[in-house]
Amino acid sequence: MKVNSKYHYGILAMLELALNDKPEGLFLKDIAQCQQISPKYLAQVLTELKKAELIRNVLGRNTGYILTKKASDISLYDICRAFDPEIALLFCVEKPLVCDKKSLCASHRFFCGMSRHIRLYMQNCTLADLAEQEAGFRKELAAGKRDPEKYECTKD
Repeated sequence: MKVNSKYHYGILAMLELALNDKPEGLFLKDIAQCQQISPKYLAQVLTELKKAELIRNVLGRNTGYILTKKASDISLYDICRAFDPEIALLFCVEKPLVCDKKSLCASHRFFCGMSRHIRLYMQNCTLADLAEQEAGFRKELAAGKRDPEKYECTKD
């Protein structure tokens, strides 16, 4: 399974904003450069985050972006919902009225449960949690203690 790229880039943009608490905010071009995202695509992502009221411009158009609330008050689920209304791994989980077999379908039940677990995990992980990890990674990288080419992914 893959995550929507807008959601992924939304998290990256929100991370930059959480890590940089400049009163003037961060400009789109700076976020794009730091995260190596196309500015044109990032503009679309930031528009969705603004509509979801997760970010805003400091003083209106052509100014930097800031978070609308503390990073500890923004869950990864909140960010996801800026791009997709609900976490649903199958169409019949998202729109159960479409499927007339759902009450007799073990796979429907399985994917409902899996969707619920993902949603709960995302609701319990805040932007502040991720920002703390990212800050630690950046410190290690700057100190030469982390190889940027080596990726670690735990299976827990």
